[in-house]
Amino acid sequence: MLHPKDGVDIEASVETYRKEREKVFRDHMDGTARERTLSKEAAALLLEQARLEKLRAKEERKVAKEKAKIRKAREKLREKQRRRDEEQRKEKLPSERSASNFGRALATASASPSMPVPTSPPAHPGVTLSLAPPTCRSPPKTPRTTRPA
Repeated sequence: MLHPKDGVDIEASVETYRKEREKVFRDHMDGTARERTLSKEAAALLLEQARLEKLRAKEERKVAKEKAKIRKAREKLREKQRRRDEEQRKEKLPSERSASNFGRALATASASPSMPVPTSPPAHPGVTLSLAPPTCRSPPKTPRTTRPA
């Protein structure tokens, strides 16, 4: 059938329209189905990504915990060694220290001929000579009562 004004075959145009419309509809349905499958795949991939991130975070925490454990063990060993050294230092009695120092002082005094060895009584009464190490005690300070000018 022809359109009277334009001379266009209406039946052929309608048939072409139906074919094009059906093609567009099939494309739309294929796209919708593809979108659904891709959405499901994307959701599964997001879940997998979240699972892997949690696993990575767990591994990082485990590694950090191991490092902290190692650091703590090292610190414990250092503390143990420090205590041992301190105990050894404390075990060395003051009498042993002075005796060993006396022996060293005596050895240096006898080995060094240029150093005079006191043979006469002291020049100052009440002062005795000793080869023991001197004590580092100073006399007590008296508090000031007035400010210096």
